[in-house]
Amino acid sequence: MRLQTNTPERLVVVDRPWLFFLLFAFIGVICASGAVRALGGETPGMAVPMLVGMGCCLFMILYFVRPLRLEVDVTAGTVEVRQLALGRWRQVVLPLEAVAKAGVQGQAEHRHGPRPLWLALSLERGDQTEWQAVTAPSRLGGEARAAQYFNAWLKSHRAREKLRK
Repeated sequence: MRLQTNTPERLVVVDRPWLFFLLFAFIGVICASGAVRALGGETPGMAVPMLVGMGCCLFMILYFVRPLRLEVDVTAGTVEVRQLALGRWRQVVLPLEAVAKAGVQGQAEHRHGPRPLWLALSLERGDQTEWQAVTAPSRLGGEARAAQYFNAWLKSHRAREKLRK
């Protein structure tokens, strides 16, 4: 999780899980080279398990590696959340004034304790407060840090707005 821009007019938080991508890509390349070597050697039957291993690594990249971008623009008055999930960008754009806070919803049981699953924004609609999930489930925990950055920025933004009035 990286805080890319933090100004009074704009907040950009980016999470790119490069470590997991590189790990799965490295294992996939090893499996692919093993398949090529097996096809050219004495054991062509070993190419099938190697290709299956390469396919599993590709699936792991598509399923687990989910870049996240949270962007708040005061001039446009929007909160934009983009996440790559299974090869497609999912984008949610909400009005800034309707967002009360950010948080995480859902818990995954983990041997080191519960882990947040997805980023959600609390929307104020009249008397009611409604939570809207804006990311796909993730097991890496970047959503909790994005919520912390957003809440800290929103608190300072609301304080500046009160001073202007």
